[in-house]
Amino acid sequence: MAKVLLYCTQLLATGGIESHVKQFCFNLSATGVEVDLISPAGFVDSDNEKKLREACRRVSFYRGKNRWVRLPWLWLTILLANRRRYDTLYTNGQGATIGWVANLLVNRRKWVHHHHTSGDQEDRATWPKTYSRAMQTADSVIACSQNNADDISTALQRPIKVIPCFSRGLEYRHKNAPIDRALTFGYYGRLIKEKGIELLCSLSQDEALGGIEFHFWGAEDTYDRHYFHQFPRVTFHGSFHGNDELQKVVDSLDAFILASTHPEGLPISLLEVMSAGKPWIASDRGGVRDIACDTESTVLLPKNFDSNQLKKAILELARGIRSQKISGVAQTEYYRKFFSASAVGEQWKQHLA
Repeated sequence: MAKVLLYCTQLLATGGIESHVKQFCFNLSATGVEVDLISPAGFVDSDNEKKLREACRRVSFYRGKNRWVRLPWLWLTILLANRRRYDTLYTNGQGATIGWVANLLVNRRKWVHHHHTSGDQEDRATWPKTYSRAMQTADSVIACSQNNADDISTALQRPIKVIPCFSRGLEYRHKNAPIDRALTFGYYGRLIKEKGIELLCSLSQDEALGGIEFHFWGAEDTYDRHYFHQFPRVTFHGSFHGNDELQKVVDSLDAFILASTHPEGLPISLLEVMSAGKPWIASDRGGVRDIACDTESTVLLPKNFDSNQLKKAILELARGIRSQKISGVAQTEYYRKFFSASAVGEQWKQHLA
């Protein structure tokens, strides 16, 4: 039985990598892998913390924001973890503490690091020297898509393995295009400018898109409900929780939009809507091109797209949906074969053993 120490630089209430870490713990623990989880910024909600504690052998979170307390806490927690022999240290996230933790945890067989953003030149420019050094010294570095792995491998001059992130698979519930109502295009996830929030709200005012309503789900942070209320064809729903609510959100959509300028790795939201066979539009960032499996239902924007290109893509996808020529079958089959929990879990289990 493999014993894994999972070190995550931060674990917030929402976010793609947070979703992966939670599903990693749930799925691998269910197969008999013993997972200990440590995060010096563990801010998951009480329900998810309870589930993580039920799945993992041990969970250690620090919730404070004082770095002068957080770092000694982390130092002591890792030193105490050396009382147990681990098959694998699995580090996840970015930052200076990755290599520091690996050096402190001496009672382990190997160190596997998972890089979950694009790894392109723009992304690499944000890496501190300590993190670049960690990427060079880990026993194995894993990217979440082939495109990302190629960029990182070229930059670091070392082999990079590819294993997708975990995502929550949904049911495919086909529905015909609406005749007597507007189409529902939407986005859920982190509500930050880099995800195209302002651009989509601005486009909602374009009369050429009058047959489309835009819906958003996420925590009120950078944007609150008062911001969205400025736009008549925009509806803000706030946060949702759990797989059942996620299924309802995705069922309510005719299409999903990720107009991102962020250095995406392999967006979890796209994998989730893909599992449900929903059409989507997304910018060609990181690993997104690796899951664009159907030219009619998975639409790639140029990496440096502008508002006119996004508008054109929305109109073309809307026409395809209205014509009922778009099927979700290709997406669901592609997801089942390469990104389902069973497919991804087996790859992770073999690599961590």
